[in-house]
Amino acid sequence: MWKSLAKFVLKNRVPLLIILFCITAVMGYFASKVKLSYEFAKAIPTDNPKFQEYLSFKQKFGDDGNLMVIAVQQNNFFEINNFKAFAQLNHDLKNVPHVEDVLSVSSAVNLLKDSVSEKLISTPLFHRDSLTQQNIDSGKNLFALLPFYKTILYNPETNAYLIAVRINKEVLSSPQRTRVINDIVNLTDKYTANTKIETHLSGLPLIRTLIADRLKKEKEKVHVDTKLINKAFDMSANESNDAYVSTMGINLRKLDPSFDSRTYGFKTLTQLFSRLRDYIVVDNVVNGLNNPLVKRK
Repeated sequence: MWKSLAKFVLKNRVPLLIILFCITAVMGYFASKVKLSYEFAKAIPTDNPKFQEYLSFKQKFGDDGNLMVIAVQQNNFFEINNFKAFAQLNHDLKNVPHVEDVLSVSSAVNLLKDSVSEKLISTPLFHRDSLTQQNIDSGKNLFALLPFYKTILYNPETNAYLIAVRINKEVLSSPQRTRVINDIVNLTDKYTANTKIETHLSGLPLIRTLIADRLKKEKEKVHVDTKLINKAFDMSANESNDAYVSTMGINLRKLDPSFDSRTYGFKTLTQLFSRLRDYIVVDNVVNGLNNPLVKRK
């Protein structure tokens, strides 16, 4: 049997090699298309009755997978300076690329019936361009009479106020989601810095982005022989407990002649050491030339 198989392989070695090459090329092509998923793994069987109810609900009412929530808690929320800052944050969030809509107290509307067309017309409660304390107080009184917003945009018992930010779903399934989330977080940080009012952020876009980016960073971390690196550092370190990258390279090759930073996907040792978890690279410029140092964290 093995003799026959060997004869077959030797006789058809060229076609078999071509087939093997084609299979390898196809597998390599599809491997290059592998992307990190930004969806949570399905832990519930698809035939589970509760899961079926959830799918039915989502098909009818949609889901909140692209909704991010920002909350503040403040007793003097409707004081003119505080409210203006909140309204400005609402306006800035709307201008973030790929943010589709923003809903908050400052952008709330009242529905009035048009007696002529018999249609409902939405009118803003607060006009950002004409925010005076009198206008804010007037809008506040009308806002309090609209029960729809209660416990959705605000909680009168805790003085908590929310901003709902809707983000494009397609963007949330792409690497662009990180930039969108970072832009939103930066705006809330700026608001907090200017007003000293703490913001609280939540929502699936934020959670999924943080988890996905954390997983991506873990995948990008370099896994090398730490014992080898530590030993080379001990051999190279000076009295200041740092070592020249060039000296580290010499001692690494003394310990392991086959050591090459390109094995780990880096052109230089400096790039490799800058990605190691336990070490940092520090520039050391002397007479216009940089001879970088490696230090332990």
